[in-house]
Amino acid sequence: MVSGWGWTFNSTKNQDILRWVEVKIVPNSLCEEHYEPKRITSSILCATNNSSGLCHADNGGGLFLQTDRRDLQIGVASFCSSSCTDETPAAYTKLVSYIGWINRIAEIQDE
Repeated sequence: MVSGWGWTFNSTKNQDILRWVEVKIVPNSLCEEHYEPKRITSSILCATNNSSGLCHADNGGGLFLQTDRRDLQIGVASFCSSSCTDETPAAYTKLVSYIGWINRIAEIQDE
């Protein structure tokens, strides 16, 4: 699931209501077909639902994995296609790639 305050398919302004949509994680190789070479790196996670999802002004929003017990944030919205409504997967920064840095900056002790 991804959520954000960004544009919708029929609006070019930020929203007053937090919106969300379920998306499916796709292989980075699929994402690479839609973006310039070397833009999709190992610290990127790609997701789509084939019709909507990440759009302009949603950057920085969370990508969550929903489980039976809880929702886990696994990504941060990074970039998307210019149309926002096509089948182009959106890209998210993979949090696990930066967990050491996050723990250090937040002064979280490993248990």
